[in-house]
Amino acid sequence: MLRSRNHRIRSLILAFAAVVMAGASALFFTAQTASAHGTATSPPARQYSCWERWGADHTNPGMATEDPMCYQAFQANANAMWSWMSLLREGMQGQHEQRIPDNQLCSGGNAGYAALDEPGNWHTTSLSNNFTLHYEDQATHGA
Repeated sequence: MLRSRNHRIRSLILAFAAVVMAGASALFFTAQTASAHGTATSPPARQYSCWERWGADHTNPGMATEDPMCYQAFQANANAMWSWMSLLREGMQGQHEQRIPDNQLCSGGNAGYAALDEPGNWHTTSLSNNFTLHYEDQATHGA
């Protein structure tokens, strides 16, 4: 009788462990990738480039003539420049071309960053055909 009872307890424990492991495996294999926010810092995205040059001096009136595109972006939404790492579009699933409207690539279609889409004399970075893109994952979610 004791042996039979021990066998049932052991069987229940094994069954419970199997259920827990199956559930954990299901979560592991079906979990979606983490969302992250950040931006390209090399070559720099427009918002990062503006923040890098003017963040510490964003009230400088000379920005209007020295860097008119960053000036208009700071005027339109200074928080977008301060939050350079927060330009995020979730759920794109590799369909950026289909889901981001034409002429809104720099803002990602996010109205808060619309000033980044303005055509003009933005600072640019010269690159060779062989370069490395550095994406700064500010929130360390695993971008």
